[in-house]
Amino acid sequence: MDATTLNSQAERFLAELHRSPQTVRAYRADLRHLTDWLRETGHGLEREALEAYFTVHPHWASATRSRKQTTLERFCRWALQHHLLDRDPTLHLEHPRLPPPHPRGLRREDIERIFAVIPPEQTRDALLFRLVFETGLRIGEALGVHVEDLDLTRGDEHLTVLGKGSRKRTVLLDDPRLVSALRRYLRTLGYTHGPLFQATKSLSGK
Repeated sequence: MDATTLNSQAERFLAELHRSPQTVRAYRADLRHLTDWLRETGHGLEREALEAYFTVHPHWASATRSRKQTTLERFCRWALQHHLLDRDPTLHLEHPRLPPPHPRGLRREDIERIFAVIPPEQTRDALLFRLVFETGLRIGEALGVHVEDLDLTRGDEHLTVLGKGSRKRTVLLDDPRLVSALRRYLRTLGYTHGPLFQATKSLSGK
């Protein structure tokens, strides 16, 4: 299967995928990334190409690679069932070892109670804390976000983050409250380019 076929069949696969909208968005992003790489390198959807694909992205965390690999495995099983592949190219891919789960944190109800006591005039602080909580960004990454890093197109809300080693990654914005807060906050800013959380900006966001 070449990149062009993968691109068109991926949409059929996603349309038949009975998962949450957030999961479908994550699968689409994973399949698009692979499709772009296959198109750039001239490879097809074959085992050797997938091995090379993961080899040239050694910076991916184990959880990220595991998620992407799961996406590809499910797509390939679907493609086999629809006679689009004659063999599964993911069959012999080695799964990364995932670290043990972290201790359970605070419940959502507890977090929301904490947010509730932030004074209403401190919109900047409330948004910063919610962004970190909902996306898992490091505080330094959150403070480094620029307005132009945000894309709040409805149905495809995401954020481009500059992480360790100056590597860019896309973070999906799935929480409706966070997206609404970002839209309200952006309307209070007097600029469209520059740091989202300016150090000199007042806590009221005015």
